[in-house]
Amino acid sequence: MTSRCAGDGSIDVDFPRAHARCAADPHRIAPFGVPSCDGLIIVAVANPRLWARFCEAIERPDLVDDPRFRTNTDRVARRRALKQELESTFEHFTVDELTARFAERSVPCGRVRSMPEGLAHPQVAARDTIVTQQRRDLGRVDTLAHVVKLSRTPACPTLPPPVLGEHTQEVLTSCQRSATRSQRKSRASSPLGITESFGIRRGVRCG
Repeated sequence: MTSRCAGDGSIDVDFPRAHARCAADPHRIAPFGVPSCDGLIIVAVANPRLWARFCEAIERPDLVDDPRFRTNTDRVARRRALKQELESTFEHFTVDELTARFAERSVPCGRVRSMPEGLAHPQVAARDTIVTQQRRDLGRVDTLAHVVKLSRTPACPTLPPPVLGEHTQEVLTSCQRSATRSQRKSRASSPLGITESFGIRRGVRCG
């Protein structure tokens, strides 16, 4: 994600400091996120070929056939030991240096950016990721646009993020009306509903 959404739906573009990051490694792949000397980088090393290229990029050929880390299953099972090995190596590289090394060997990777860094990325402007809207209580707010871009049916947000409870009654009323209409249709289509529409009641003989 390239932004931090505040509780009122706006984006805190002036948030001044990078947040401390907690572990967010996926359960089925290792390694994933590793800190370098100047930031955090994400890598996706999910098969033996990528693992070999990854180890070559960081100048650790000894890890390729290390029995502790030979397969992805091994690496996931020993994630903590693997991180310790990689952190001691990554601390000698910058994120830019690692990115260049991985790119040369087609190893998927990416820098983990702070919120201001993410919002300043050229792709945010190129993809119109931020949309400016007006709210009665806050005035101008910057929010996330729809992340999926469809040429034939583009998303066109027209309403700003609501305040807490702003549309609650409207939604509940709409649901109640829908339920009432559904009940009427259900009664009209049931055998009992059909007989009642002709003035026939259960237990009353006609003729």
